[in-house]
Amino acid sequence: ATVLASSDRDLTSPATDGFVAKLNANGSGQVNLTRRHAGDFDPAWSANGSQIAFSSTRGGNYDIYVMNADGSDPRRLTRTRSAEGTPSWSPDGSRIAYVRWFEGDYEIFVMDADGGHQHRLTFSSATDFRPVWSPDGRRIAYRTNRDGNWEIYVMRSTGGVGINVTRSPAPDYEPTWVNGGLDIAFHSIRGGYSGVFLMDALGRNQRRISPPKWMAGLPDA
Repeated sequence: ATVLASSDRDLTSPATDGFVAKLNANGSGQVNLTRRHAGDFDPAWSANGSQIAFSSTRGGNYDIYVMNADGSDPRRLTRTRSAEGTPSWSPDGSRIAYVRWFEGDYEIFVMDADGGHQHRLTFSSATDFRPVWSPDGRRIAYRTNRDGNWEIYVMRSTGGVGINVTRSPAPDYEPTWVNGGLDIAFHSIRGGYSGVFLMDALGRNQRRISPPKWMAGLPDA
C-alpha cells in the first residue's frame, strides 16, 4: 500500500519547510512530491487515487491546492487572505471540505473539486476542525471545542446543526469513518492515557481499541 505523509504544523504559524511525500506503508520508497521552498501539508488522496489535495504557503498564506498523484500540475483552489487547510475529498471526488480561519476561529467550508462554489458549512463561535466525509458522502465528522473541550461532532454534508457524538469530559480528536460508515474511530485521552477509541456513528458503545496504556502525541489545536 502507498500512503501520504507531511510534516506537522500549526495553521496559525506560516511554515516554509514542509513537504508532501509518498511512501510505502512500511516506510520505504519515500518520494518528495512537492519539492518547493514552501510549507506543504495536510495531503489527502482523492477517492480514485488520481489526485492529492493539500495545503500550502507557496502563495503567501495557507491555501488549498490539488496536484496529480505523481506531484505534477499543482493547481491553487483557494485565494483568500485567510488560512485554509485540512482538505478532505468527498467519496465521489466532486467536492472538497476544508477549514478556513474566519472571524477569529476556524470554520468548515466546502467547494467543488475545481475550487468553485466555496461556501461555509459551520457557524459557531468556536473552532471546527479536520472535516472527514462519511463513505456515503451524506455526513461529515469533525472535531470542535464549542462545548468547552474537544468533542467529535457529525453533521450533514450540506451543513446545518451538528450533533455531539462523544459527549465526554475527555478531549476527543481526529475522527475517521470505519466499517463502511457504521462506526467512527477517534483519538482521546481517558483514564490518564492517550489512545484510539471506537464508537458507532451515533456515539454509542465507546471503547478503547488500542493497548490500555498506549501513549501518543496530541494533535495541534
